[in-house]
Amino acid sequence: LLAVTGSFQTHMVLRVVNGAALAAVAPAGQALLCDVIPEAERGKAFGLLQAVSTLCAGVCAALCAAMALVTVFGMAGWRVA
Repeated sequence: LLAVTGSFQTHMVLRVVNGAALAAVAPAGQALLCDVIPEAERGKAFGLLQAVSTLCAGVCAALCAAMALVTVFGMAGWRVA
């Protein structure tokens, strides 16, 4: 939705909604991890969760940077990335 917004106000509202939704993802995942993993194994599980999250963030950043330079479905790649 952000790629096709026509006004700054709409874009800002959608960015705030996106940020609020993303802010809820990590605590929900950590709570789920606490419910599923036994207490003795939680340290290792949290470490693995953080490592995988950081790796995925780096890969996504690299892919988005590469996508920013091309045209995607007739739009500038930076708008889609």
